[in-house]
Amino acid sequence: MAEYREHDPKRVESLRMQIDSLIQNYLNQKPIPGIADFAEVFGAESYVVEMRRQKAIKIDIKSFREEMVTRLLEQSESSGTNVVLPKVFEMLPQTILPPDEGEIKTGSGEGVEKKKYIPRTQYLIELLSEMGEQYEIIVGKNTSDMMRERTYFIFHLPNSEKAIFVNNEEGNTTFIIYQINSKQEAIDLAALTKDEIRAKELHSHSFVQVDWTGDEESWKGKLFKCLTGSPQEIIETNSEEGLTLFGLSKELGITRQSAQFYVDKILLNHPELKPKEGVGLNKRNVLHYSRKLVDKIKEIKNQEEIAPEDWVTIKFISEKIGRSDVWIVSRMPVILENHPEWKPKKKRIAGQTRAGLHYPPKIILELEKLAKIFEKAPDGWLPFERISKELHKSKSWVKSHVTKILAIHPEWKSEFFLSIFDSRVLQHYPPELVAELKKS
Repeated sequence: MAEYREHDPKRVESLRMQIDSLIQNYLNQKPIPGIADFAEVFGAESYVVEMRRQKAIKIDIKSFREEMVTRLLEQSESSGTNVVLPKVFEMLPQTILPPDEGEIKTGSGEGVEKKKYIPRTQYLIELLSEMGEQYEIIVGKNTSDMMRERTYFIFHLPNSEKAIFVNNEEGNTTFIIYQINSKQEAIDLAALTKDEIRAKELHSHSFVQVDWTGDEESWKGKLFKCLTGSPQEIIETNSEEGLTLFGLSKELGITRQSAQFYVDKILLNHPELKPKEGVGLNKRNVLHYSRKLVDKIKEIKNQEEIAPEDWVTIKFISEKIGRSDVWIVSRMPVILENHPEWKPKKKRIAGQTRAGLHYPPKIILELEKLAKIFEKAPDGWLPFERISKELHKSKSWVKSHVTKILAIHPEWKSEFFLSIFDSRVLQHYPPELVAELKKS
């Protein structure tokens, strides 16, 4: 018997009881199913193969159970999550996703290269365990004339109303079917071929295909998105015919209007990339854009200048130096003329779909210098026009008298901003000058 000195004895015993129950219920079915498919799901198939190599008359179930416990504990350690076992594991006496034309052997099958084994079911169990998702497993039965050597498995997720058709043999895609109301509904769909599921003529369910990505983590990540996202978003962004405008906007992280702008721009020079009509959600005909067009858009977006993380907006600068947006914008041309390297760049602001102009932090220092040169007028200091209105005198009268007073008090004038909302810089005069004018 295997040793479990580093594991919680209660966890070990719980696994034994769960596995015993699953195995017994599985083997109590009629006709009696083989244990190899059960072992394959959990990655213990090599144990069964070894027993057969040793020409064992029958598999020792107790020994097999301990092998399963050992493997599941190792799997829990490597993934960092306690493996959740299925509530049900049963045999379906029929082929799950029977072969389409071209998937049936035409002769003895000799000379056909053996497909690689990919433990997708183990990875899927790890993912469902991490998600805390309850599931049931149904195993099918292949026929001898099939090119596919391994059976598909149905993972029925009753709580989230989904079914996953998964196969551990290289070259077989994974299907995620949405709006599954019962296990029987999943079994009924499993009687269709892959092409019949794709065609959607014999069913009305939404679905996506998840091909093998080449490594465990990215494949699990793709599955996770498909299991947690809304069917519409997942389907639109995974269309085999290309991407709809909705899917394109989602992939690029932009609005539909922006996506349409880029599409129109590219089609002017690349009419061969024009969209094609295809069946979208609810079987409606919608335009689908090719991957080549999507790649062209990505090229254009990558060529656009992206502002570094520390660059700031006009609003930020306004709050920093206490000047209005109008004041800042009106002074930008002069600064940028001397510092063309500070030309603004676009960057998307969190929570917004449009990219806004951002400026380097160094530009704040230049604006602060201007703000200190042209400060806001102190209380009581008035511009020429305000004095004229307050004294009810003509502008010519005020001008002639101010000129005489300034000849005696040249310090009684200074340039200030009209207000933080008005970027004009005007000559202002102190209360003392206004008092002298009132005496005149």
